[in-house]
Amino acid sequence: MAARPLSPLATLGAMPLSMLTATARTARAVAESDSAIRQPIATSRRVGFVQLHGGSGLSTTAAAVASVLAPRRSGRVLGVDAAGGPLGFGWHAGTAEPTAPSAPTVQSERRQRARDGADAVAGLPQAASGLFTLRVGDAGAPASTVTWAAEVSSIARFFDLVCTDWGVRPWQSDLAEIAGSSHVVCLLARAERRAAEEAVAMIAALQGQESGPRVVLALVDVANGRRRDAGRVLETVAGHAGVPVLGMPFDAARAAGRPARSPSRLAAARLAGTIVSSAIAPPVTVTREGVLA
Repeated sequence: MAARPLSPLATLGAMPLSMLTATARTARAVAESDSAIRQPIATSRRVGFVQLHGGSGLSTTAAAVASVLAPRRSGRVLGVDAAGGPLGFGWHAGTAEPTAPSAPTVQSERRQRARDGADAVAGLPQAASGLFTLRVGDAGAPASTVTWAAEVSSIARFFDLVCTDWGVRPWQSDLAEIAGSSHVVCLLARAERRAAEEAVAMIAALQGQESGPRVVLALVDVANGRRRDAGRVLETVAGHAGVPVLGMPFDAARAAGRPARSPSRLAAARLAGTIVSSAIAPPVTVTREGVLA
């Protein structure tokens, strides 16, 4: 299967992480992230990216993380667009057709009856980074968890990681079902007090599901340093959330499809490494006292 031309965002996955090094501190961070990303995974793991409100750059972040993972994993990585946005996961990863970026991936009987890896990737577009992508549901509408399962369940075992961009999902609808179908949930929110507090309140609820997932919280500084409280919010939340909390810059260039800047690349690599580490950690259990372990 021929790879599509390398998109501006997909260059993040294709370039060596060593190119990001400028200082000794950055070099150590890059080495640690690369080591975490390459950790062996015994069985396929499902990662769900979700936000409670729009405007946090979820699709660009999910595509960036998957584009980092794909060329560095020994097994295949699949990115699933279930968000239904006009320019979604595939567009940012470099696999969507420019003339129809929101068109769902054509269904395949071969994938539905997959017996090996070749069947699992039949008909799936592949980015230059090695990432395979799949868009489920109707064009312009978020996919239900039932629709997602119908497309993904038959092929998930042939991928090291299945990264799904769920878009905006209010808790009252199907966020609980998303938690139940994920080994790791990456929750994105703005690095603002109210948004961060709401996200933290969701962590216990997500992990409280039966076979609850590990949760990683990414707080995006959408003001790009113009709000003085962003760093304070990140520090406060990191001390109380009980899960890994990472700060993410909002890269307008990346969101527009232009090459990502170095801080964004490094942040995506750190988030990717944290997600892999969470994916191989033991599942969350809830004791009789309601304490997460």
